[in-house]
Amino acid sequence: MNPTISNLSEENNMLTFRLSGVNVSFANAIRRIMLSEVPCVIMKAAPYESCTIDITTNTTRMNNELLKQRIACVPVHINDTTAPIDNYVIEVDKTNESDVIDFVTTEDFKIKDKTTDKYLSQSQVRAIFPPDPITNEYIDITRLRPRISAELEGEQLTFTATFDIGYAKQDGAYNVVSTACYQNTPDPDAISREWADVEKKLRSEGKNTEQIEFEKKDFYYLQAQKLFVSDSFDFTVETVGQFTNMDVVFRSTHVMLDKLKMFKQAVQTNPEIISQSDTTLQNGFDIKLIGEDYTLGKAIEYVLYNKYYSMDDSKPLNFCGFRKPHPHIDESLIRIAFREPNEKSNVVSMLVDSAKSLEKVFQTIADDFKPAE
Repeated sequence: MNPTISNLSEENNMLTFRLSGVNVSFANAIRRIMLSEVPCVIMKAAPYESCTIDITTNTTRMNNELLKQRIACVPVHINDTTAPIDNYVIEVDKTNESDVIDFVTTEDFKIKDKTTDKYLSQSQVRAIFPPDPITNEYIDITRLRPRISAELEGEQLTFTATFDIGYAKQDGAYNVVSTACYQNTPDPDAISREWADVEKKLRSEGKNTEQIEFEKKDFYYLQAQKLFVSDSFDFTVETVGQFTNMDVVFRSTHVMLDKLKMFKQAVQTNPEIISQSDTTLQNGFDIKLIGEDYTLGKAIEYVLYNKYYSMDDSKPLNFCGFRKPHPHIDESLIRIAFREPNEKSNVVSMLVDSAKSLEKVFQTIADDFKPAE
């Protein structure tokens, strides 16, 4: 496991890079974390008990819960998740006093510092809730219909909101990326050789130039995708805006490092995590991953398999597998089996050693995306 970052470039706010020298489970872990587990500053709409949005006046056509959900979808451009966000409150109070439809947008947001009882400057608020860089327009929250008579006033929306920390695994509104994907790195030499063989066969069958061109397009759309460089992945990342693209990748690797740190601590301090397998598998042990899934489990499984498993007698394990019973069950299982009877202490040692190996890999990746001081 020798991770290498290459072809790193950023164009049109889209980051692309190549990660090579690692198993697919490592690439998938980074992608999964970018999509669902990077913490960011949010305005929380649900569950009700922890909602940080308080609507006091709403005469619009939308009910409070719909408005809360829309407010929660607004990205908060505060990239320091350790900042004293509890000191601030967002205030909005807008009534349509015109004779045409008006809108409540993020341009109407005011932010008060509760410690000084003063409002942040307009430039500071715009940095936290900026307009769209392409249209230069602000995010719409809802429309306010106008006064229709002397007795019926225009619609009004008044609410306050405070900040919290969340991530997309809790609610899709808190996502930090609009694109986070990878593909196997194509092998151009293998593709060219394969197409040369296919083309030769087509010509021997009497196909004309037009037919061959059609088959070539079909080949490059489908068959060519199966010819790739082993353990090499081409990533594409596009941020929503709270963090830079580089920072998103950096933070995702550190989320994985935190997972590994907690995993090491858990297996060494909680004896209930490791138990003997209640199956026909001889000398088997089950390692329970509480609150974790494929992101951590498949990476650990790969290291255990790579370092300790063999089909002959050269390594201690003759079975190694990962399983998540159900998406709604917040735990997963790694099952291993030894060739000979073994102690739980040896299982702990193997797991800690595997976690340390993973820490080196993800720290190496993180170093290539570390923000400039």
